[in-house]
Amino acid sequence: MKTHSLFIILSAFIYSCNGLNDERPVDPVPEIPVATVNTVKTKFPDAEELVFKPILESRIWEVKLKSAQHRYTSLVDFGKMWDTFKAIPDSMPTVLDRSLGKSKFAGGALSSYSIGTSAYGSKLYRLVYGFQGSNYSLEWSDYNVASQLGNVILDPSLYRITTFDIRDIPLVIKDFINARSQFTFVSAQTWVRLDYSKMYYVQVKIRKSAGRVDDGGLIFDAEGKIRWFGDGFTQPGVPTVSSNLDPIPEKIQQHITNSPELAGFEYQNKIVNELDGQKSYYLKMRYENKGKTEMCEMYFGHDANLLSKRYFVVLQ
Repeated sequence: MKTHSLFIILSAFIYSCNGLNDERPVDPVPEIPVATVNTVKTKFPDAEELVFKPILESRIWEVKLKSAQHRYTSLVDFGKMWDTFKAIPDSMPTVLDRSLGKSKFAGGALSSYSIGTSAYGSKLYRLVYGFQGSNYSLEWSDYNVASQLGNVILDPSLYRITTFDIRDIPLVIKDFINARSQFTFVSAQTWVRLDYSKMYYVQVKIRKSAGRVDDGGLIFDAEGKIRWFGDGFTQPGVPTVSSNLDPIPEKIQQHITNSPELAGFEYQNKIVNELDGQKSYYLKMRYENKGKTEMCEMYFGHDANLLSKRYFVVLQ
């Protein structure tokens, strides 16, 4: 139970750190605003080979650059650079590789090692973990390095950017929310996958009968098509409703059966919801091992196809 609580705290921390202040100019901005380029140049006066990639339209870009023979990656907006990582080629943290080898998620391959400093001054270590045919982003803090223990999340998303401004989500998604009188926009996360494809998680308030208001979430794909709906979710991965899915659809069960790392896991949440006649599924599974808890959460769309799968790993 203690470990599970730590994961919730970590998720809340990531959620709050990715919040945005609106520093956009009133007038439309060019593709790469001068203020954004100057922000990079202020931190890296000798920067060269700058490559910008839009992450949140007209708000945030990823920048890759070279400075003093080193390669860096960062997010940048109109006035600040976020966590900045320096690539460490031909090197891997052996303690992390060894710890993962003791977990239920052993057998993968680490790559793309980089070291950064958070906005709070702590060191961060970012890698890619190739596991069971998929790649996951993995971030590790200097606390974990010192203790050689800790918790890490294997996330298919490289970035999860939170905004509280409905203007920051695609217009088609905004129109979907506004067209349904039962929904009130609260916030949104842009999930940027390792291949830079995007999904959008939108948090809403849901008005129901007798003045009742519940929390809920919706997932949209890059084209703005609704792929998942969760009634009773206060934020991604935090349901407040009881399990109501029994039996599990055959297609989803087959996916779990074909995931050998989930052998021995037990269900914590099995939830199905329906919107506009289409069902959505959320599963959270846990594994207890010597007082430690490892977890896996999965979102499945109405066609029972997997949309997102995250692992919460205890390092030992």
